[in-house]
Amino acid sequence: MVWGVDVVFAKIVPDRVIVEIVTFKSDDPLFAAAMTTTWTLTSNNDVTEVSIIAEDTPPGIKESDHLEGLHASLDNLARFVARA
Repeated sequence: MVWGVDVVFAKIVPDRVIVEIVTFKSDDPLFAAAMTTTWTLTSNNDVTEVSIIAEDTPPGIKESDHLEGLHASLDNLARFVARA
């Protein structure tokens, strides 16, 4: 069971790249790990494409759950940008 998550921004290049270190805290070694996510933003006319690479995802996180979490993050980003 995951007991907490800490996120640190390791690198930010405005309008281009965000690198996060996501540390999952758990008493289960299958979930306790640090994952690196790299978000790359590419402008294409009036649209910004966002690609995400996740490295060192804890082995206890199912791919379907991981994808669901990434999609939720993208949805949150889209709502935030729409309000800006």
